[in-house]
Amino acid sequence: MISTSNASDRPIAWFILSALQPTVEEINQMATTVPAAADKLRWIAASNNPGLRLMRLRELVKECPEISDLMPSDLNVPGMRKFAELTITPRAES
Repeated sequence: MISTSNASDRPIAWFILSALQPTVEEINQMATTVPAAADKLRWIAASNNPGLRLMRLRELVKECPEISDLMPSDLNVPGMRKFAELTITPRAES
């Protein structure tokens, strides 16, 4: 497990947790399913920046909860850390 923020320590690998975002196709499919949010969903799907797309999607879910299925699930950070400590670290050290 990498426990330092010093860039000169030269770690072998960095593990970054990131939720899987909905694809443009999934967003467009939801636009056909929920006509009330269709225009805004197409506008969100047209965003080239995934971070901006997710931010706009979060804002739209507040207005239109029926599209909440598009939101990525919450990450279980303590569970992922334990997995990394028990599984990944021993493999990297051997």
